[in-house]
Amino acid sequence: MRQGRGIRDYANGENYNGDFLRGDRHGNGRYTFANGDVYAGEWVDNKRTGHGTYFYHHGDVFVGNFIKDRKEGRGTLFMMARQRKYVAEYVSNQPKCGTILSLEDGDLEPLQGALHNMALTAKLDLATTGELLYN
Repeated sequence: MRQGRGIRDYANGENYNGDFLRGDRHGNGRYTFANGDVYAGEWVDNKRTGHGTYFYHHGDVFVGNFIKDRKEGRGTLFMMARQRKYVAEYVSNQPKCGTILSLEDGDLEPLQGALHNMALTAKLDLATTGELLYN
């Protein structure tokens, strides 16, 4: 039974690096999904619960709260290709009301470490392929 800090590789290519409690993902950790998405944040009983950052493989980044693997409460979706951010109130994983604003340089500061670098890399990759939109 896993206990404490560790790494677990799954047969489907997914990976978890973080805290375990009685064999469950519990505490802080980083989960890499088979499709390239990454979640870094808090876990309770194998579910994303608490504050976390979800990096989508296509470049968007969500920062906010989760309860039992669902977005709940205030969260911000950074839409990198569109250079916009969507600040919304989420209920059961769905935004119920929100505002779309321009993405500003300082907005990425809270994304520290590897996720910050991945977000910037995705932004640069989109710019070099001509997919980065300015509107």
